[in-house]
Amino acid sequence: MKNKGFREAFTSIDLNKDDKDRMLQGIYQKKKQKKRRQMIALAAGILVLITSFLLLQEFLDWGGQDSLHGDEEKDEEMVEDEDDRDKDEEVIEEPKEEDEDEDLAEEPDEEEIEEPEDEKYITFEIPPDPGGMGDPMFLVDDLSELELKLQDSPLSRNIDIDELQELGIESMPVFINPVPTGMPGMYTPEEYEEIQSILTEIAKKLGLEVAEKDNSSITLENGLQIFMTPNLEIYISNVGYPENINRESFQEKNVEEAMEFYQEYYYPMVSDLLNYQSPQRELSYRIDDNNRLSSSVTYVETAENPIEQFFHDQFNQTRFGYSASNYSEGDLLDPPRISIPYYHLEPFEVLDEIPLRSLEYIVEERKGREIFGQELKLEHIVRAEVFYYSYTTARYLSPIYRLYIHIEDPDENYESEEGQMLIVPIEVLAIPEEYEQ
Repeated sequence: MKNKGFREAFTSIDLNKDDKDRMLQGIYQKKKQKKRRQMIALAAGILVLITSFLLLQEFLDWGGQDSLHGDEEKDEEMVEDEDDRDKDEEVIEEPKEEDEDEDLAEEPDEEEIEEPEDEKYITFEIPPDPGGMGDPMFLVDDLSELELKLQDSPLSRNIDIDELQELGIESMPVFINPVPTGMPGMYTPEEYEEIQSILTEIAKKLGLEVAEKDNSSITLENGLQIFMTPNLEIYISNVGYPENINRESFQEKNVEEAMEFYQEYYYPMVSDLLNYQSPQRELSYRIDDNNRLSSSVTYVETAENPIEQFFHDQFNQTRFGYSASNYSEGDLLDPPRISIPYYHLEPFEVLDEIPLRSLEYIVEERKGREIFGQELKLEHIVRAEVFYYSYTTARYLSPIYRLYIHIEDPDENYESEEGQMLIVPIEVLAIPEEYEQ
């Protein structure tokens, strides 16, 4: 029956007429069922193709909107598309991320709201220096020369650790900074407002109205300008020249006489801010090689107790600073820059008295850290002092050691004369870095 149609094959079979009719009918029924199945399959394929196309179109529409408008607009597009679809079609929406965040915010995990371990401790640090000058190094012939240099500098206000030990002092207070903590020019609006409040109170004590405010400074009705310095000082400037001053009256005055004349005019200007009970007064000046005069009149409270005196020296000095360029005797001085320590207006609150660390502990702690290629040893410390920084850059004002280190073999690039000693000061906390609240 190869290559023959089914009719030819059928006629070649020897059957009676009834059998042939039944067989032919069966063949036609099978053929008809096969054709019906093919039509159904074709219709199903077309339906699948149309459905896939529609789903792809929806996906592209939603995806394009997502990429352009983000999650929120995606949700809006989905809502619009759902409205256009058949109402009987079931749509499942995924929850928005925003809602998940809100749920988490309302019901935080119990472990997350536990107080962190490190919040139980206060960390102390040496505050950043707003001026960024650092400490000088000293080249001296012997240690007695170092002592003389320190006496002629502001470092003379520090107290020697040997003196503390003689007084039986084993701990020192940590003070709480009374003003907003931060670098100058980087305060928040709320912190500037707090500083403005402090300065306004000072204006009231002077009996003057505030004419203008500008962040951390104010200008008074008489032209005086007042601002808070990074050293926790109230700085008063633009004070003008004395009313009764004239060049003729100065022609016969030396530097000290000129400074005394100025003080008679300027001290009463701020006397309502000062309440020294028994002040010590010091007048000093120097004229450099370019004939620039730098001078000051300093007031500090005196106390019989050496520790009380130490704190006055650290925090309670008022200074009238004078200067003049190309100065020669008989010249007028520039109006002063007056600085009054905030401590004088409001003594600092004490956080706690905290034990001092020993120098042996400091040396052991710094093991492996070199200074000019030299590892620190106890015999390298030729002098040790305690002092405080009163900067606005620290939340707490902690006692600090300044250690003067003798460098036995200075770097070959550091110029020094034969036989001279190179002394390098370093600063370390005098107390432990962590304090348990």
